[in-house]
Amino acid sequence: MSLMVPLTAVAARHSMSKRHVERIVKDNLGTSFVQWRTRRRLNLALRRIRAGSTAASAARSVGYRGSDGLIRAAARLIHLNRREFSGDLAGIVRGSCRR
Repeated sequence: MSLMVPLTAVAARHSMSKRHVERIVKDNLGTSFVQWRTRRRLNLALRRIRAGSTAASAARSVGYRGSDGLIRAAARLIHLNRREFSGDLAGIVRGSCRR
């Protein structure tokens, strides 16, 4: 499934209501569809960064316009402000996830 597909399209594809799909995701994954999708996008981008891609290239590959969008999403997810992301984005996120 594409990481850019909205919840309404997923629901329509499976002939379900948006609310029902959201409930299934929440029950099975313990998080909302949007939170799951954001984490999935961030994980894929971080894998690409660790493999040698630039932050901007990795961000674009998962649907962000550039590294700024990726940094903002990561900061929101792990509750850091943008200033705390200076330098090694992958290292910072990896270290923060262990807290």
